Amino acid sequence: MLDRNRVFDYGFTYLHLAQMIEAAYTILKMRNWQPTSKKKLFQYKDIGELNALLLEKEKVDAQRIICDFFGFMSLSGWYNFLDELLLSSDINNKRQQDYEIDQELLIAREFILLLPDALLQIHKDNVTYFHP
Repeated sequence: MLDRNRVFDYGFTYLHLAQMIEAAYTILKMRNWQPTSKKKLFQYKDIGELNALLLEKEKVDAQRIICDFFGFMSLSGWYNFLDELLLSSDINNKRQQDYEIDQELLIAREFILLLPDALLQIHKDNVTYFHP
């Protein structure tokens, strides 16, 4: 039997993830940023640069996160990813049985965790710019 509370929770999360992705895409286009090419997506100068991206919340490079986010998957790719997550929330869905955790899923999870920090940093930068 379908757990309606669980589906509601996933639907609520899906909606907000989609809104964050759309906001990030709008910023990408309005600021004329280019998605990072797949070849350059996970190239960092050293481990310190990677740790700064993943661990240091006060030094968020919002442009890099958003460009990498859409370099990893296009907007339609992210929508498809969210659709698969929503479908997998239904325990009666046959797709869940075939759903494997692979490297792409783990990378997407990391990007989804970084996206709110990037959007918050852009918000803080704009507030500071308009209200010094």
